[in-house]
Amino acid sequence: IPKRDWSSDVCSSDLLRQTGVRFDPQLGFHFYDLDFCRAAERAGLRIGVWPIALTHASSGASIQSQAWEQSMRRYLEKWGETLPPVEHAVRTAIGSSVTVPSS
Repeated sequence: IPKRDWSSDVCSSDLLRQTGVRFDPQLGFHFYDLDFCRAAERAGLRIGVWPIALTHASSGASIQSQAWEQSMRRYLEKWGETLPPVEHAVRTAIGSSVTVPSS
């Protein structure tokens, strides 16, 4: 895989066909990039990072959404990892001073 960054996944379609690496539609929008890189690495492909300057115009509110939480659960279950409490995940992702709304 020639390059990988947080905003796009650039790779050879021939390599993907040969290795069977695919985006997992069960994850939806969230965690697709992490899952894709792990699947590529498992298939023996190299992952690299290309430094780019990027301004992300999101407030980060999507990580407090039900869709984000569902994708996180699917991702962790798929890779056999333990599920941290959502509050811990949110605080880790956006800082310890955040107040997480109760459900």
